[in-house]
Amino acid sequence: MVLLSCSNGRDLEGWVRHGGQAKFRVQDGQIVGSSVANTPNSFLCTQREFSNFILDLDFKVQDGLNSGVQIRSHVFDHATELVWKGKALKVPAGRVHGYQIEIDPSERAWTGGLYEEGRRGWLNDLKENAPARRAFKHNDWNHFRIEAKGPSIKTWINLEKAVATTDFTDNTDDELLPPRVAFTHWVKANLQDRFN
Repeated sequence: MVLLSCSNGRDLEGWVRHGGQAKFRVQDGQIVGSSVANTPNSFLCTQREFSNFILDLDFKVQDGLNSGVQIRSHVFDHATELVWKGKALKVPAGRVHGYQIEIDPSERAWTGGLYEEGRRGWLNDLKENAPARRAFKHNDWNHFRIEAKGPSIKTWINLEKAVATTDFTDNTDDELLPPRVAFTHWVKANLQDRFN
């Protein structure tokens, strides 16, 4: 199991942007993402690949910005068709897809929930987890702990357990493992998120 660090604190060496045109930079040792209106969702992805890991990180997001942390995510240079439970899923070239640990400052408060970007959608929302929904702090620093070991995925938001699940989708020969970690930045004008 690898303990991951978000950045070297100086620059974005080891990271690459996919998707939209959000601007990413390192400021005061933090990765800062700034949205660009009228562009697709942006993903800042590690160039290195990881299989089993623990990721502890702090983040701060402005209300109105839907964001997240992609784990075990893929991006292919060519259009790809995946089959899941007999259903064909088409993934366009350059499209980041895979698990996302949601950052959701909306009223529903599903920060820490498990969403599958570009494939199946919500896998573990937080409808039935009131303590995790209450744990998110608006316009303030929050802490994620994300553990991925084999088919097990666990998340915590500010020490409150949000998700503990097992999913075998990416433990088949259908996809290339190990995948990447990425920060998701959804399109909203003049909003920022920070990861530390």
